[in-house]
Amino acid sequence: MDHAGSGIGDITLTGGFSLYDVSDTGQHKRVAIKGAIKLPTGDSSYLRGSGSTDIILQLCGSIMNYREWGSLGLYGSVGALTMTGSDVLPGQHNPLVGIGTLGFGWGPASWISIKVQLNGNTPFYRGSSLDEISKSSLMLISGGTLRLPGDYLLDIGVAEDVAVATAPDVSFHLGLSKRF
Repeated sequence: MDHAGSGIGDITLTGGFSLYDVSDTGQHKRVAIKGAIKLPTGDSSYLRGSGSTDIILQLCGSIMNYREWGSLGLYGSVGALTMTGSDVLPGQHNPLVGIGTLGFGWGPASWISIKVQLNGNTPFYRGSSLDEISKSSLMLISGGTLRLPGDYLLDIGVAEDVAVATAPDVSFHLGLSKRF
């Protein structure tokens, strides 16, 4: 790309189902299965999308401990992403990619939590001399969540590539969600 552009990218629809949810005195354990489908709504010729319908399936778990000085949590996920035919480097995309997350969080009050998280994945593409697309990636994300009125959550984070040159050097995350 040699010029700036803007437009709608690919859209992802995500859902989950709880498999295990137990609260004991001072502890909460959860296991869930999460799925997502990414629709090719972005224009792949301008790199706003891949031209591929992707399906993601993950097993997610967490353990929360509640103490007088706040909550401490450990969470993680492991899963896979499968891609249909991609318009971007069609002969080089890997049809199956492993994905995973491991994180730690501390909630000093009910309205705020601070998190540190590692995200990793196996390569999305093969046969390239560019580490950015043909090597496994590992990113470190630090940030937190603010609980807003009406059960809305505002996630704020900064990501850094731990495995250098396999992900954007620095990226910023801002997400708004509502629990129902």
